[in-house]
Amino acid sequence: MKYIFLNPCSSGGLALKKWDKIKDHMSDLENCQVVDCFYDIKWNEFPIEKGDVFISAGGDGTLHTMVNALITNKGLGILNDIDIGHIGLGSNNSYLRPYSECVMLNGIPMKVSAETQLQDLIEIKIKDNANANDKTVYCVANASVGFLAQANLLFNTENDIGTLKKFNSDIADIYTFFKALSKWKAVHVMSAKKSFAITNMHFMKRPYYAAGLCFPEEISPHNGTFHFNLLRSRPGPEVMTRFLKMLFFKKWEEGRDETKELSHYAFKAEKKLAFEADGEIYFGKEFEIKICEQGIRLCK
Repeated sequence: MKYIFLNPCSSGGLALKKWDKIKDHMSDLENCQVVDCFYDIKWNEFPIEKGDVFISAGGDGTLHTMVNALITNKGLGILNDIDIGHIGLGSNNSYLRPYSECVMLNGIPMKVSAETQLQDLIEIKIKDNANANDKTVYCVANASVGFLAQANLLFNTENDIGTLKKFNSDIADIYTFFKALSKWKAVHVMSAKKSFAITNMHFMKRPYYAAGLCFPEEISPHNGTFHFNLLRSRPGPEVMTRFLKMLFFKKWEEGRDETKELSHYAFKAEKKLAFEADGEIYFGKEFEIKICEQGIRLCK
């Protein structure tokens, strides 16, 4: 069976309008079951058979939420039995970029092909010194801590940004950057017994991390590592200059000082931090990021 899980709240509430643009033009929609009560789904009771295809329709966070709900309620082993697709009804759809690799239908990008690709899944353990709040989440595309996580938090929660998203997501992105910059303070972390201040750290299985912003190298989907990118602490004006160079002149390297491939990275913070995974925000003081033993089959 093929299921489409539609999140009407994506893109600042515009997801249904985007869905209306494509729902009557998807050739095999008659073979799909559309589930449009995304936040009311009882995932522990949802029937799953080997060979089923689960397609999220929304933003990056919708894909993230669907995958994590399946793992939480069915166990990691469920990923051996199903394929995962995605229809980009969100504001940015970073997971699907570059769009040249997607099927485009009336301007909506999607990866729903019967052909799949095995990709590593990133496992993130989050602690905040209160056992009841410790959790493990799974990241399909990218995760970060620092400036980008703070910007994602604002993008998801601020009313003025939500209003802007309804008119133009690119303008909302730029406005979010400057609003985050106005509130920004360096993040102090400790890793491998070394303490240092950062502007941002990325943990990536996909090259794009915010709309059209990316890093230049290809990332192997299934090699047992993630790309780690570090931008050390920088004053606000320099962060702004680097962002503008990336945005307007495609100088992607301005977004980091160091890069390497890792299978494991752990760090602590002196206070609770926002941590972003596929655009969704979590909070904690200790973080362990590693490649999960279970991969995920993603539609091309």
